[in-house]
Amino acid sequence: AMGQLADATEAARQALAVYSSAGDAAGEERALATISSLLAVRGQIEKAPNRQEALKALKALATAVERKDAAEAKAAEERLNKMRDLVKDGEVVEHLSPILEKDPSAMGFLKELGWNFGGAEAQDGTYIRQYDHKAFYLHTIMTGMGFGPQFRAVHPYRKGRRPEDFVMMTASQLEETESWQMEMGFRPGILDSALQCGATAVFP
Repeated sequence: AMGQLADATEAARQALAVYSSAGDAAGEERALATISSLLAVRGQIEKAPNRQEALKALKALATAVERKDAAEAKAAEERLNKMRDLVKDGEVVEHLSPILEKDPSAMGFLKELGWNFGGAEAQDGTYIRQYDHKAFYLHTIMTGMGFGPQFRAVHPYRKGRRPEDFVMMTASQLEETESWQMEMGFRPGILDSALQCGATAVFP
């Protein structure tokens, strides 16, 4: 699959060269968007040609939210949505969390723009929400609890639509095991993650 993605990326680059030679600006734009999306799927987001443009759109969105400028926010959001795979969830959190903490009414502003922060309205079916791993640990830092690398195992999920129905879950994993943990026969960070994931109970 990765080989096919690499071939597709090369084909898109060749298309870009053709469009550039022909002076076709619209074709260049489509080719750059395709190359950027393919690189994002391949885990090479930093190499995506539209990466910086996506970050600019995110920054513009944060500025508009801070100013509560609906027109600018919608314009920035529209730009960002076209390049959403070029921005990490953690980066969205890093830009918007300080604004929401400083001015809680900003959440109401975002809801007016159509943002859904999770509702308790009755709906059928099982509802499981996934939260970003980096955003989860950014939240713990912001609320006064900093975990070291060997205790950042939580990849959080939460089941249920209403607080009384919430079930907090985690797919816990760590990239490497240190020698002292091998000697113990278990990993404290994995055990602790069962307690840590309870923090999602207060997430939106």
